[in-house]
Amino acid sequence: FALSVQNSMNSKPQYADVRVSNISLAVSIQGGIVGIEINWDCNLDRWLHRCTPKYGFRRLDDKKANEALYPGYNFRFAKYYKQANGKEERTLIKAYGIRFDILVFGMAGQFNFFELLVYIGSALSYFGLAQLFVDFLITSYTFPCFKSNPVKEYYYRKKCESVPGPRWTLLYVAYVDEPHVVMIDKFLRTSLQKVKGEIIHLQRRSGDFLHPAKLPPRHPDEAGALGNAQELQPLQKKEDASSHYQRPSWCCCGKCRPAQPYWEQLCCRRKEGVCITTSALFELLVLSRSMLEFVLLYEDPLLDLKAETLNKQLRHCAYKQYIRWRFGEDDSLEKLAVLPNCCRWKIREAFPSEDGQYTGFRKKK
Repeated sequence: FALSVQNSMNSKPQYADVRVSNISLAVSIQGGIVGIEINWDCNLDRWLHRCTPKYGFRRLDDKKANEALYPGYNFRFAKYYKQANGKEERTLIKAYGIRFDILVFGMAGQFNFFELLVYIGSALSYFGLAQLFVDFLITSYTFPCFKSNPVKEYYYRKKCESVPGPRWTLLYVAYVDEPHVVMIDKFLRTSLQKVKGEIIHLQRRSGDFLHPAKLPPRHPDEAGALGNAQELQPLQKKEDASSHYQRPSWCCCGKCRPAQPYWEQLCCRRKEGVCITTSALFELLVLSRSMLEFVLLYEDPLLDLKAETLNKQLRHCAYKQYIRWRFGEDDSLEKLAVLPNCCRWKIREAFPSEDGQYTGFRKKK
């Protein structure tokens, strides 16, 4: 027999009993090719370790001898020799045999937690792509069924929600010639007066700000000047210290002073007109010393009105009075509301600092 081995394993395989009856008589006479298959399917996990080879045998040559040109397994070779008389001859030999081809297959696996996470992430990514595909269908102008603007508006309203940005970029301003409050939520790259924001329609409720029990007793001459607290009284014209400063380009009332920070470059008006600081109501609600002292005592009955820091407390109280007057008594707006430049300096003139230094507007974080 001619034996040809194509592949082998270094490990010691388990030998199987090969019965002679499995090899037909035709194979023993005409030869053949027998494949020995060794299958290694191993589980390398410690809790379920299994790595035992499985053997299989099958015939690889053509079994039908009558249809094959050269059935079985055979080959030819010749022997050459020379006779005594010098004549050369040969003997052609046709050899039959059984060839064994050893075929080894194997696959080993072990559980890997990180590979599992990768597969799970890949599966989830397909769901993300599906969402992007649906968004593309709805927002695209190519498909006729999604060209309607109400469909897109409804989709964005359900999917997205507009929320205010970081509190250190959120500001509220109010103008005397406009009935609404403006919300600004962006980085300031120019004067606050020139920035356009979102209009907020708020119901300005003064609450107990102008309640009779909270107002101090007024002189009869002051009572007529106050009138209706919800309306702006006729404006008065008088000279003040702001006339000595150059009018900034963003000022519309003529009472503002130059300022470096963008958030302090704000006027009381959107359009050209008379300043709110010349109003009689501004004098009574914001600058009236008796009014401010009464408000301070209303909040702190034991406050010492003869203290050295009283001027500072009156100045800060005037700031709050203006905010409550123009923005309403809302704590969220009170912390982020910006006073106009003209009003701030008018209050500082009425209640100046001892050293002439002012902290200015501080952004709330």
